[in-house]
Amino acid sequence: MELLLRPSTVEDATPIAGWFSNPVELAKWGGTGLSFPLQAKQFSMWINEASSAKPRRCLSFLNAAGELVGCFQLASDPPNQTERLARFAVAPGERGKGLGKAMLSRIMTLAFENPLVHRLELGVWTVNETALALYRAAGFVSEGVAREANLVDGHWFSVETMSMLRSEWAAKTAMLGTTDGQS
Repeated sequence: MELLLRPSTVEDATPIAGWFSNPVELAKWGGTGLSFPLQAKQFSMWINEASSAKPRRCLSFLNAAGELVGCFQLASDPPNQTERLARFAVAPGERGKGLGKAMLSRIMTLAFENPLVHRLELGVWTVNETALALYRAAGFVSEGVAREANLVDGHWFSVETMSMLRSEWAAKTAMLGTTDGQS
């Protein structure tokens, strides 16, 4: 399946905002500091974080027809040789088609293309069973759960931290005979 990866634009905020129907869905994806619905101003702030001390890149996936089908953010922590995967979403109409797996494979390759990256980490709500299954299948290892760490709309949510080390990614891709985790 063909997926084009490009830097996110402020214009992406409008379709992405439509992917989340309530404050809980938005926070599950983007964190607890957001106001619902997602505003272009909030999205623009993320795009501009590329020049911060710990640079963040917002990237979007397009299908062969040029339609926005996914997005994510990678936050760099150079002193610790770490990338943090954040705000990873697949458009609702595209879910269940294997795009999440293909996108995650591209994200992992993008992160580990940098020879200075030793670790790729993420946090995911424990109620997000689909995402947990995707990350586990890709080889991410659970490091623990921060219980009731996020309060959104009067409800508490626990966050599981997961990671993959360069050596684990290299072994997985060598076993598959590819650099992007796809066979």
